[in-house]
Amino acid sequence: IDHVVFRVVDVERMSRFWIDVLGASWERQREDIGLYQLRVGTSLVDLVPVSGQLGRQGGAAPGREGRNVDHVCFRVDPWDGDAILAHLSS
Repeated sequence: IDHVVFRVVDVERMSRFWIDVLGASWERQREDIGLYQLRVGTSLVDLVPVSGQLGRQGGAAPGREGRNVDHVCFRVDPWDGDAILAHLSS
């Protein structure tokens, strides 16, 4: 995966999840247009606040009337299911 784009309501909360829980790191932040890029391995995850310049172009915010994405799948290698579950539980 080169990159995925998630439309978000709270970029700070979402970035903390990606960084603190999933181990992502900041790649670039373009506050002027509302684009926040995180690095996950060799892929990028773009967070686009629905209130920003780019986000307003995408329609309704994520929720009952709007969606931010269907699904994205990242390969985790090596796989250690017990360690992953323990990390997510903490």
